[in-house]
Amino acid sequence: MSRAVIVDDNHFFCEAFRRYAEKAFPALSVATFEDAEEALAALDPSIDLLILDWEMPKIDGAEFLERAVEKGMPRKKILILSSHTSEELHQRFATGSCLGVLQKFECFQEKILDMILHETASGEGQTLP
Repeated sequence: MSRAVIVDDNHFFCEAFRRYAEKAFPALSVATFEDAEEALAALDPSIDLLILDWEMPKIDGAEFLERAVEKGMPRKKILILSSHTSEELHQRFATGSCLGVLQKFECFQEKILDMILHETASGEGQTLP
């Protein structure tokens, strides 16, 4: 079974995302963390996908990304998912700094997220360079 972790300080978003992802992609197990420090302490670099909110208390998504990479998490397995606009996200996270940046509420980006979750659940995402 493929494993994904989402780190977002919004409890309702975490739960809704986990329920949706596990129902839509049964081969995907989703763990959620609302506390970034707790998530960082528990981080296992062998997970298949790490999804981070940008703005969180104590450790924001940008700092978490860098600390996760230091712990051995490949950048190609880290996705930033935020309510900030796509323009803000692309200004803050340079191309190549992670798998990608997606805006939580843009419909076409939800389809991209579904494609990423599908690839992760099927194990095909593990072949990315």
